[in-house]
Amino acid sequence: MGEKQVNKYDERHDVLHIFLGSQQNAFADEEAPGVYVNRDEDSDEIVGLTILDYSKKRAAVKEKYPKVNFPLMPTGT
Repeated sequence: MGEKQVNKYDERHDVLHIFLGSQQNAFADEEAPGVYVNRDEDSDEIVGLTILDYSKKRAAVKEKYPKVNFPLMPTGT
């Protein structure tokens, strides 16, 4: 997770996309209902997250992924 974190929040659909690295060679797994983790195919390193219903799941995902900076009040893009 050496690259700069980029957050994109879709307020209308309450979906947060977090980019921690290149998504070019990544695959996604649903690790919990509505929580998708993108991993690099070669290193298996986490390179992103997509969280559906973010406003309801923020506390739970923050606890599960403590190295990720989750926005308190995400802003739409």
